[in-house]
Amino acid sequence: MCSPLISFNKKHINSFVALLSATLFIHPIVHAVSFNIPKSVIDKGIMLKFPLEKKFVNLENPVTLFNPANQKIEICGDWKVKLVQQKGSFCVDFHPYWNKQRNDIEISSVNLLKLTANEGREVSSSIAGLLNLTLLSLLDGTSIYHVSDFDGKFISNIEIKTDYLIIDF
Repeated sequence: MCSPLISFNKKHINSFVALLSATLFIHPIVHAVSFNIPKSVIDKGIMLKFPLEKKFVNLENPVTLFNPANQKIEICGDWKVKLVQQKGSFCVDFHPYWNKQRNDIEISSVNLLKLTANEGREVSSSIAGLLNLTLLSLLDGTSIYHVSDFDGKFISNIEIKTDYLIIDF
């Protein structure tokens, strides 16, 4: 009869079961892990998406501002309508949204804050309507950061700070 290479006695088995039980008992108490995404990384992700174009409207030169007070990110930039040769600036804010299927942090719940024409001209109502619809549809759902396929499945919260996002797992 062959003897096993590793022999377990009752003391070893009891120690292992005690350690396993303690680990399973403590596990729910462990706090979530988080990591920070610097504003510069988010800015780069947004810059890669611009210029955006739809229905003869071009959006370009985005600049971001993180607003921790209302947990929103603001994007300001320039707009241009090619057909009528008008241009100006815009500002929108949005809540970052976690898209679990794509493992992306996306622009969501876009709100138009400001829409102006260059040289102090008023934006005509038809151009304002076109720009409003275009801004919202162009930006909503745009990915600003991709998380690895493994890590992305466990994200539980996104918190905005002045210079970074906190991603909780």
